[in-house]
Amino acid sequence: MKKAGYTLIEVKATDYTLEEVRAAGYVEGLEAAGYTVKEVRAAGYSGREIKVAGYTPKDIKAAGDVTGLKAAGYTVGEAKAAGLSCSEAKAAGYRPRECRQAGYAFQEIRNAGFKPPWPSTATGSEALDREDLDWENGINWGILICSLVACYCFLYHVCFVDRPSL
Repeated sequence: MKKAGYTLIEVKATDYTLEEVRAAGYVEGLEAAGYTVKEVRAAGYSGREIKVAGYTPKDIKAAGDVTGLKAAGYTVGEAKAAGLSCSEAKAAGYRPRECRQAGYAFQEIRNAGFKPPWPSTATGSEALDREDLDWENGINWGILICSLVACYCFLYHVCFVDRPSL
């Protein structure tokens, strides 16, 4: 069908099933032809194919299943703009750091069910320190604690170690 030059709209008008449309190699224009995300998924199209077909994260969210959104190539920013909650972003495959970079608040990330150690986006196996994620009040607890320990050591040394004997 496709090789013969028929458009997707012409093929749809002849009552071919969506599975037959997929087998013929049609991807682009599925949305324009009037197919829904649910129909396209049921026919076996992959997430990437759904993206190429022109569907947005908002369309996918409306279909009720956001799993695989990240694997399909959508950014977490696109997902957030489409109205996905942080919990839905997690279900879609996004990591805590990506959610934070998209503008989700620390509490939203925590409420989404992410638990320390926070996996990194680099390899998926590294752990982010908790202080790297304390965005709500901007305090880097690691630096603060190290600074306090350094001050204590300095004062101890000055007051007790280097103190001239009287």
